[in-house]
Amino acid sequence: MSIIRPSALLAISLFAAGYLKADQRTLWVASVVAHGAGTAFDAYASYHRGPYEANSFLADPNGQFGNRALGVKIGIFAGVSVLEYALIRWTSHRDSALAHALTKTFTVVNFSGGAAYLASGTRNLTIIK
Repeated sequence: MSIIRPSALLAISLFAAGYLKADQRTLWVASVVAHGAGTAFDAYASYHRGPYEANSFLADPNGQFGNRALGVKIGIFAGVSVLEYALIRWTSHRDSALAHALTKTFTVVNFSGGAAYLASGTRNLTIIK
């Protein structure tokens, strides 16, 4: 199994967020998808990894990654995405320059978060049960 380097994904993300000729809103949507995919992969890897969850916040009383942890991961992703959308929409009616800056910032943050979750999930799959 090949391991994708998070630094390479971050570099690609920064390139995409800063230099492609696509609409900023389209890039932001793509970054939300990448963040969601990374979160889902990390949750899958944690769920199927083995007997114990290393993160005590996500571990159930038996020390495993369970349904509660999955709900926490989904809730964090959904909350961040809805908050970003609300801030971008709210600022777009008031200050277009601020909305553009927020969209660009959130795009980089989402691509970076997706890369971090992908790296974490990849690491989880390499741990021997």
